[in-house]
Amino acid sequence: MPNFGEQPTSANRDRISENEENSENIKNQIAEATASGDMDRVIELAGQAKSLQGQKEEFINKDEEEAYSENAERDMMEEAKNEDAERTKAKEDAAARAKELEDMKLKDETESAAKAAEILSKINGGVVENNDVKDKKEPVADEKGMDELLKEYIFNGKAGYLKYKLESVPENIKADIKFMTEVLKITKESLVVFSAAGENLKNDKEFVLFAMSFDDVNSHSDMIYEKLSPELKNDKEVVLSALKSHTSLDEIPQIFKDKETVLFAFQNDTHNRSVKTIPSELVNDKEVALAALKNRQGVRGILSELPKSYRSDREFVVEAIKNQPYNYLDASDELKNNPDVAFEAIKIDSEKNRGYSGLVEELPWDLKTNKEFMKKVDDLQKALRKKEEERRNAA
Repeated sequence: MPNFGEQPTSANRDRISENEENSENIKNQIAEATASGDMDRVIELAGQAKSLQGQKEEFINKDEEEAYSENAERDMMEEAKNEDAERTKAKEDAAARAKELEDMKLKDETESAAKAAEILSKINGGVVENNDVKDKKEPVADEKGMDELLKEYIFNGKAGYLKYKLESVPENIKADIKFMTEVLKITKESLVVFSAAGENLKNDKEFVLFAMSFDDVNSHSDMIYEKLSPELKNDKEVVLSALKSHTSLDEIPQIFKDKETVLFAFQNDTHNRSVKTIPSELVNDKEVALAALKNRQGVRGILSELPKSYRSDREFVVEAIKNQPYNYLDASDELKNNPDVAFEAIKIDSEKNRGYSGLVEELPWDLKTNKEFMKKVDDLQKALRKKEEERRNAA
């Protein structure tokens, strides 16, 4: 922070001193003129005194600005110096940490290779020498013991460690189907394990199907299909397995985009599959559209994603409402004004929301002014709210 109490600079000091001398002379002249009764002279000298006072303030302000500028520049230089020191320290710390991590990695890789070889020998029931299994014997660890060995090796007590650990496993061990299958069973991280596996396993249909069979949130099994060889991508069994693990219909070969396969995709995928992936030649097939609708449980908007003809199809609209009551708003005007269709939507929404539904405010004017219809809605919601109140009181 600049110190405005510092002495003025040399140039300003001379100006201020000269100004003060002139001001003192003016004061003396004013005293003499006052004593002699020369009031015109007093007024003239008073004007000169005021002018000198203005000059003095100007000199002081200029000095303060110069002092502020000098101090600000000094502060900026000091701050830049400190930042340079901090950056240098951060670089030194980062370099030291990088060396430490590299040393740890080298040490861990050496230990990992030995540990992997030990586990592989137990899986294969033999002795490992230079990463080759020799002297085949009976397995020395039961299934439970094997799990513990793999968990110790793969996880090592650290979350998200799998990819790093597999990078340090010798290539011939990652090419062993028994070893990699055991890792898959325990970790269920399909994509990570598949990506680390040897090329022989990436082209092994049995291993690929097993890797894509996991539906765990961290498995990312839907991303395996895109990494497969053209031969496996064109295998019907592999395609169906990929579709079951959420692979998009857009990714499979055109030859498999028949009605049977598309129905399988929507009927066997537990995730919400995009309606936009339905082949154009099947989008008007009502059976396919219904399968897509049932797949998208609780999701609004399917009526706006399909051809407009479905918005006027009462059976389809009612199914869409059962799936998500707000799909009612995307129906044709004729069906939105149908009391039975509208009541079905409000009833389902009210049951989900303890006797309340925002759809009542969205009703067409003809239904809002239909006293019989609105009384039916009101009676329904009152009954549901009463039931909810009784449930809360009982609890």
